[in-house]
Amino acid sequence: FSPACHQFTPAGVRALAAAGWFRNLRALTLHDLPDAAARELFGRPGPFPRLHSLDLTQSLYAEATWRAFAASKAFPNLKSLALDGTDLSRGEFAA
Repeated sequence: FSPACHQFTPAGVRALAAAGWFRNLRALTLHDLPDAAARELFGRPGPFPRLHSLDLTQSLYAEATWRAFAASKAFPNLKSLALDGTDLSRGEFAA
């Protein structure tokens, strides 16, 4: 599932998460997902039991959002995580 994410809101993430098919995805691409929507997704209590590939390429999230992702138990079978072009330091380690 590779939606155009730049206009997603936390309410939109909640609506998708309520759909049974969304929890059964095996691959998810979330380019340009806004910070608040990402935090909502990463903070979801229910797991994505079949998700094995997550692409967060070129994501720029606040530290709290990355911490929510790191602490998340929503992705128990994740095998591939794409972070190409992602600045996890929010520019703190720029050359």
